[in-house]
Amino acid sequence: MLFILLMVSCGKDGINLTGEPTIVYTSVPAETEDYSYEFSKRDCSTGVQSFKSLVDVCEGLKDDELNNQCAGEDRKHLYEISECPGNFS
Repeated sequence: MLFILLMVSCGKDGINLTGEPTIVYTSVPAETEDYSYEFSKRDCSTGVQSFKSLVDVCEGLKDDELNNQCAGEDRKHLYEISECPGNFS
């Protein structure tokens, strides 16, 4: 009888199959991460550009007007190494 009781209480590979797993969800507000960049050249500056998401940064890097027509090659390089979707142009 003891042998049967032991076999019933254990499942495959000795894992106890009684009870259901408990999943606990906690409501913790996600913290936003700010992104920013600034490029300065001898004759121009993009100014400090700040964004709330990487997608927004990628769009901002492509915007010549936002960046005062400055540092196009530097912005393109940052766009590429940041693995932004699409093309810089």
